[in-house]
Amino acid sequence: MMPRRASTRTQNRAHCIAAERHRNHQARRIAHVVTQTATTAPETNGPPPDPDDDPPPF
Repeated sequence: MMPRRASTRTQNRAHCIAAERHRNHQARRIAHVVTQTATTAPETNGPPPDPDDDPPPF
């Protein structure tokens, strides 16, 4: 005897599409948060340059 489907093909397809849309939404939201953080975060590449740092005389 063949096993029965738990849901129809149409229901299964609709569920897969909804799940993919949810994953895409989550990925876009995370990417948006990352870009927001990157654009609003101050540059932290090290300490500020020393104002008395003159080049050596030649």
